[in-house]
Amino acid sequence: MKKNNDLKLLSFLAIFALTGGSIFYHIVEKWSWINSVYFSVITLTTVGYGDLLPTTNASKIFTMFYVFIGKIGRASCRERV
Repeated sequence: MKKNNDLKLLSFLAIFALTGGSIFYHIVEKWSWINSVYFSVITLTTVGYGDLLPTTNASKIFTMFYVFIGKIGRASCRERV
């Protein structure tokens, strides 16, 4: 039962991070919703194709922390699931 609750929590946090990042990039970078979601997924999974880049200082700072959120989330998934 604990693993089930952990999986639900990690799923919620992943959706929350994707939603928050997408909204941030849509507003600050003025990207379309699809580009914002795409960049959020690529950044959280640490793939980083380089086809979209943050251009403002605020976005660059946010992205630095956002990458760590992705790394911490992946480590938590490996540890708990």
